[in-house]
Amino acid sequence: IKYILKKGKYIKMRVKSKIVLLLFSIALISFSSCATTKNATSTQTEKKINKTQKYDLEEQFISEISNISIESLEIPKPVIKGRKFKSDFKSIVKNAEGNPVANFPVQLKFPISKVDGKIEYSTLLLHTSEDGTISFNPESTSFSCDTFIELTPAIPETLNIEYEKLTEAVAAKTLKQSIKIKSDIINKGAVLFVWEHNEKGRPTSNSYTMLSELRRNGVALIGNAPVSDTSFIGKPLKELYDANYEVIGGTMYGYLLYGTIKFEVPVTKVDDGYTCTLVAEIVGIDMKNGETTLTTSVSCTATGSNWNNCVSNCKSELTTSIVNNIIYGL
Repeated sequence: IKYILKKGKYIKMRVKSKIVLLLFSIALISFSSCATTKNATSTQTEKKINKTQKYDLEEQFISEISNISIESLEIPKPVIKGRKFKSDFKSIVKNAEGNPVANFPVQLKFPISKVDGKIEYSTLLLHTSEDGTISFNPESTSFSCDTFIELTPAIPETLNIEYEKLTEAVAAKTLKQSIKIKSDIINKGAVLFVWEHNEKGRPTSNSYTMLSELRRNGVALIGNAPVSDTSFIGKPLKELYDANYEVIGGTMYGYLLYGTIKFEVPVTKVDDGYTCTLVAEIVGIDMKNGETTLTTSVSCTATGSNWNNCVSNCKSELTTSIVNNIIYGL
């Protein structure tokens, strides 16, 4: 409130201090802005320093593992699913001089299950013993597979695994050991309904080539399905399963193998002989319950000096591949 002299009298007037408030607000905002900018700059600098320090630690780890190697010592023979390996998977960690490295942390990746035909894996953190070795024997499994276990230098949790140089360095030091677990078709056996077709697409015979290859791979209890009429080709699998189940039941044989072997490309004359392509479509069915346990397809191209030689070579290569899929996939 101010008193202003006007026409010889003091008049009381109320004065609003907008300008003062505005100037105060501007000063306050300016101060706040300066503080924020200072803090932001400080935070960015801090992040940059931390980032540099983090990569420095990763580079140090990369340098450390550059001087080591993980080598395979022993891989046990394949087993049938449901059984344990008779010996351990064994490896050793060595330094640049070839000496064993004790208490070295290693990550082990190994198969633990199969879902819809796809292998799933788990990991373990292990340390080398005093002699630099690692021994591992997985529990018996309920699935078959032909895959690998992997051993890599264990990355400390404090490091950033998204750093590309780190993952590349670890990958370069990874050891893969083959792990093979056979299907129980080896001891349970199977009946075969796999018809070979000629170049005109007509079924000719239940595949003796495949039957022989299964026997050669240890499947002693194997024979043609008691119900093998070609009229079942292309029909629902349940009809073929039911017809054979009525004859042999669900325990005499472990599996019913159903499928076809057809010419994808007929025998063709080429400069140095003949060539053809065959394709096999195979389904494995559990005789106990009729469930499909394997679906696989293999295509093969081969050559030969004449028609018979070409087809024979192609059938041989094809059945070798398809039987391997059955042994390690059923």
